[in-house]
Amino acid sequence: MSADEPTPLPFERVRPSARLTPGELRAIGVLAELSEHALLALCDQVKVHDVRARATLMMARHFTHHVGFVHSGAFRIVALTAKADVVSLNALRPGDVFGACCAVLGLAPGANVRLVAEAPGEIVSAPNALVLDLLATEPRFAAAVLRAQSLALTQAQTRLFEIAGLDVRGRLIGELLRLAGPDAGAPTLPCPTHNALAAQIGASREAVTRHLAWLEKALVIRVNRGEIEVVDRARLQALYAAAAGAKPFAQLS
Repeated sequence: MSADEPTPLPFERVRPSARLTPGELRAIGVLAELSEHALLALCDQVKVHDVRARATLMMARHFTHHVGFVHSGAFRIVALTAKADVVSLNALRPGDVFGACCAVLGLAPGANVRLVAEAPGEIVSAPNALVLDLLATEPRFAAAVLRAQSLALTQAQTRLFEIAGLDVRGRLIGELLRLAGPDAGAPTLPCPTHNALAAQIGASREAVTRHLAWLEKALVIRVNRGEIEVVDRARLQALYAAAAGAKPFAQLS
């Protein structure tokens, strides 16, 4: 590791890129859209960050010049205010990308932005210059990144609508529906801490706990240790519709 590279923190182990194969990279979200030639080029330059649960990384220190691709685990990007209040900016799950917009716009994460690990996981990072070159030369990869970043943007705009227009229960229901994903059925969700949910929806931990209990009493969800089971998705969607009127975005038929 060169002198100008950030030193890994005790909870972060950076593995040499030589241990990654094109097949391993292809299993990571949008990287599946790269050609074999591009994957080989990527193998020579990526880093693998093994991060333990509840670890916090300074984005400016570790990802200013790199785009991140989440391979496993659960993460959240947060920003700290001058009063040390935590504001959640984005939740990250396997397959998600972060930092691509900064690379395109020539921006860097602020000194107050952190990456928090809600569950232990692995992040692959690649230099901005390489990612920008791949965006220009690999159309399928570029389309996949565009779709991923567009989805993140619509989710951020939806959260803005909810924070401005809905009460805590409505915002919590909206977040649970996002965590459940678009598929029908009754999914079981890895449960973020009540503090993490509160930061994501702009509420207090006590309020989140109270409204989760209300939803469980109404037989809409079931809260188990470390997870939330959506028992009645239709009812959860109906509660959201009653609070919001309609979602800011709807799928074209």
